[in-house]
Amino acid sequence: MGLGGYILWTPVAREYYRAFGRRVYFTNRVFGRLQFPRKVDRSALFTNNPYIVPDGAGEVDELRLDNREANYWNRVTRNRIDYKPGGHAVEIACAAYGIHDPEIRCELFLTEPELQAGRSVLADLGPYVAVEPHTKDSFTVNKQWGFERWQAVVDRLRAEGVSLLQVGEAGKQILEGVKDATGRFGIRETGAVLRQASLLLTPEGGLMHLANAVGTRCVVVYGGYVSPGLTGYPENINLYASVDCAPCGLRRACLHERRICMDRITVDQVVDGALQLLKEDRSSRIE
Repeated sequence: MGLGGYILWTPVAREYYRAFGRRVYFTNRVFGRLQFPRKVDRSALFTNNPYIVPDGAGEVDELRLDNREANYWNRVTRNRIDYKPGGHAVEIACAAYGIHDPEIRCELFLTEPELQAGRSVLADLGPYVAVEPHTKDSFTVNKQWGFERWQAVVDRLRAEGVSLLQVGEAGKQILEGVKDATGRFGIRETGAVLRQASLLLTPEGGLMHLANAVGTRCVVVYGGYVSPGLTGYPENINLYASVDCAPCGLRRACLHERRICMDRITVDQVVDGALQLLKEDRSSRIE
């Protein structure tokens, strides 16, 4: 499970508390491969969360991350993920515990020193748009939209007077014309930086969940790998290509390198989406 998978459990913990008045801790038996449950301690994501007790101490309830009913996939193989239909990942997980109509909103509880990291970037750069052009290719290459397309988006937005900050892991290719913050911050400080951003431009992945947890909207390039109905947020602009083979869940490279779903997403769509959210952000600040 990656960054996004863990963050998606934060609304489940909150909704569980709302329903039953009990805090939770997470365990994982890796679908029976472990004899005893292993406590899942993702302190960087769960620190200060009033609904989660990472070490399981005290009067708390256990939620298993390998609960097949709570997972949003039916099966994971080396070649593909078979995603469950019929709801958002948070709705599927909550339904496994008898909770219906949950609020689909992730949470990250930042400290004042962490928030200062975001403020320092804002003070240095002024209003900015965060961008992450890269994907977790070790899991699948089929979320790649293309570095040259991201560069075209950056060039167009800079021509509109927009400042951009590249976030994400160190060691990745850097877009021209952006301020480089890759590898500079830990995950919580990155959340603080996203909190101060006007919006985030990103492929479908962990940072869009982190942005949601700090209240920042996104333009998300989905393509056709997974449906935004399963992992997305309605306040974002989710660019999904509903081609015949979508959502494919393919972990290996798309057959014949076609990826027609990604070709359906244009630079114009991403730029227009960004300008729309920026306009709405400015209007809300004026109000």
